[in-house]
Amino acid sequence: EDIIALHFEAVATATAGLSFREQARASSHAHQFLLEMMITYGAQFKEYLELKLADSVREAEARASLERQRALDAERAQDEKNDILAMIAHELRTPITAVRGSFDLAARALSRGQLEQVAPLLVAARSALDRLVRLSADLVASSRDDTPTLASAPLDLAATVAQACAWA
Repeated sequence: EDIIALHFEAVATATAGLSFREQARASSHAHQFLLEMMITYGAQFKEYLELKLADSVREAEARASLERQRALDAERAQDEKNDILAMIAHELRTPITAVRGSFDLAARALSRGQLEQVAPLLVAARSALDRLVRLSADLVASSRDDTPTLASAPLDLAATVAQACAWA
């Protein structure tokens, strides 16, 4: 409204010294010019708003994509945590089961008076407890972000299988 009012005042001032006919023609041209300018401005403003809207949509889509990726990463991390906890629980149950079995067999051997079977069973239980202690220490070290060192060395497979059979 202010622009239109200023336009009409400027046209009236510019055409003040002209004849009525020249004033009418100049006013008509000036108003036609104003109308064309307002239409052009409106079209340009519409394009500007459409570009701003498109930018906002792109930004929202980028944020949504980032949030989806974060959610997937969090879900993947949770799955990895669950897998690690399941593996830890399994690795801790194995020596505990071996100790329990060795103690049960040793108690049964003692009750039957078979003392020669007790010593190997106690050695197997001690070995399983030592493994449990190592696993617990590794777990504590890992929880403190202190990566335990893994020693890589050749292993006598026959002894390992014999120990597994003894535990079983």
